[in-house]
Amino acid sequence: METTDIIIPIWKKNSKEQILNSLDSVIDEKEFIKNIYIVIDGCEEFPINLPFEHNLKDKIIYIYIYKNSGPGVARNIGVTFSKSKNIIFLDAGDKCSKNRIALQINSLINNDISVGNILEIDKNNKSSIRISASNKKNAHRILPYRTPFNNVTIAIKRTIFIELGGYPNLRTAEDWVFMGKVLKNNLKISYEKNILVEIKKDDFFIFRRKGKLVYNDIKSCIQELNKMGLINKFEMYLSLNLQRVLRLYTPKKILGSIYTILRKQLN
Repeated sequence: METTDIIIPIWKKNSKEQILNSLDSVIDEKEFIKNIYIVIDGCEEFPINLPFEHNLKDKIIYIYIYKNSGPGVARNIGVTFSKSKNIIFLDAGDKCSKNRIALQINSLINNDISVGNILEIDKNNKSSIRISASNKKNAHRILPYRTPFNNVTIAIKRTIFIELGGYPNLRTAEDWVFMGKVLKNNLKISYEKNILVEIKKDDFFIFRRKGKLVYNDIKSCIQELNKMGLINKFEMYLSLNLQRVLRLYTPKKILGSIYTILRKQLN
């Protein structure tokens, strides 16, 4: 039977409840899970209330990174410890949908990577579906302006992830560059029509997407996509200017509305 490892990066602002929510969501598919690697990104400040007692405790391996380095680096380190041929990523607090693991493991038999849709629930309990690009043509069209696939829905063959070099050392837009690598290398992608992950948007959702540091990371991302030949100079400069306005000057409320609209218009 095919199995997978699950990589969950966490940091000091993740609660024990969030981690438990993620773990609980995969219990029903535990027979498909080899190990769960919880990568503690910045353990010098992380609270001690980790979920050491859990129904999946025999599958859980904790990896400690002393200095906080960002989710991309944490995922990369998790993969280096992984032993399974398949990798599934999940962020703390996010929940896997029913049968996600079995579906994506099966997809990886004949594909390099599997991606799908997510259900987002805001603090008012309103839900919306964020759709991944459904083919490479749409993905290339979207790429100059945002990541075309939902990062937390990724399932990928471990050898392929390593060959791609994993995520770049960015705290924001690391998944954008990674998806560029996927398209650049013309990987075989399985586009799942299902909702694979449920996400609850917290009060920091927009805060994490604004500011100079965020813009600088996104700028590096866009420039890297241009170096890879995935976007031309016109697309690069247009995207940089759009991102400058959005990240530095657009009020949070308006930026939140823009995000909601764009997440529904990927196809």
